[in-house]
Amino acid sequence: MRDLVRTSFAAVEGEVWIFREHVVEAANATYGLEPKEKAILEEEFFHVSAQGRITTQSRFLPVLSSIRFIARIAQRLASRELVNFSGTGWQTLQQAALIRNRVTHPKTAADLILSEDDVETVLEGLYWFLGQASDAMEALIGVRKDYLGQLEEVLAELRAGDAATLKLYDEISRKLQDD
Repeated sequence: MRDLVRTSFAAVEGEVWIFREHVVEAANATYGLEPKEKAILEEEFFHVSAQGRITTQSRFLPVLSSIRFIARIAQRLASRELVNFSGTGWQTLQQAALIRNRVTHPKTAADLILSEDDVETVLEGLYWFLGQASDAMEALIGVRKDYLGQLEEVLAELRAGDAATLKLYDEISRKLQDD
């Protein structure tokens, strides 16, 4: 049962990575990542040594924090909540993480004992997250399609010589050149 718990959380961590990559790709294809978001997702911490040299250290986000953070970015891109943290699924995943931590880092012999309820909690948390991440990624595909559709409309207006669109394009071009 301990192997099942550890393997289930390996699956959660793998799905977090897939979710993260999907959200980053969606952001890069649409509205972009904010600088702070990008820095956190790169999981690097910069430090200046006493000699004035910049060094980097890996900083890994805890899995539950990663899920919340990635979901927040996805929500910003979609302009709506994509992962439901208010229901019992999120609470179950949090309980599952405690079970996983207890088994992986035992303090007493009793920490190694798992009940069928413990295993059921871990599996419910896993299935909840897999479903939520899958639904969120599917929604982001829709966001990308909508964004590309809007871009296609703008390009068509530019090709057609639409005066208002050309004027806006020129204003944006000048602003970007000035920056």
